[in-house]
Amino acid sequence: VVDRSDLTLLVNEPSIKRLHLPAGLDVTYHEATPGIVTHAQTLLGLVVIVYMLRLAVLAYRSGRRQQARPLLVALGLFAGAVLNDTFVSSGVYGFIYLIEYGYLAMIGLMAYALSGTVVEAATAKETLRASEERFRSLVETSGDWVWETDRRGVYTYASPTVRALLGYEPDEVVGRTSFDLMPPDEATRARSLFEGIAAAGGPLERLERVTRHKDGRLVVLETSGVPFFDASGALLGYRGMDRDVT
Repeated sequence: VVDRSDLTLLVNEPSIKRLHLPAGLDVTYHEATPGIVTHAQTLLGLVVIVYMLRLAVLAYRSGRRQQARPLLVALGLFAGAVLNDTFVSSGVYGFIYLIEYGYLAMIGLMAYALSGTVVEAATAKETLRASEERFRSLVETSGDWVWETDRRGVYTYASPTVRALLGYEPDEVVGRTSFDLMPPDEATRARSLFEGIAAAGGPLERLERVTRHKDGRLVVLETSGVPFFDASGALLGYRGMDRDVT
């Protein structure tokens, strides 16, 4: 596009190639002789393809064979087409150009690979949805109050059982801490205990705490929970359950 000089194409030096194919078919290519820029572009393309092949081989060896196999085949066919066209264009031998067929093969194989990936993703999503539905049904029918908090103890999830246990709707609990639902002295004691356990990233093992019901009466709950962490090992919060032991 940028260079129209002889560096790209020698337009005054035609390169006509005539091929005789089976069944009496003949093909004639009317071309200009490629210049040094065209040759450099072709070599750069070959280098890129070799690099992509190397990545595909590494992916195959790392265990991702199902994903890497179509890519290896597609790149192999495309690389063969590019090599063929480079030799034909340079006059090494006479044959038809294959780059268009290489593109078609690559698109077809990658479409096949992507379709498999899409199907697998859809299947995994459906499996996850079914698993979440089973978990939700189990949680909502459990006699224990199942909850999740962040690392500060703020509830991010509360199962519907909290309604029967403390008289609150789940939405009334989310965004608050368990200490907000306790008498002041009990809140101070429980907060100090929780902060010590959370600092060590330990579990909550059958801790008894006094909580105020929405109607004002006091309820003794037994709390058990386990911590969960991010990829770097930092505490994200706790998941657990409470039961009435009043």
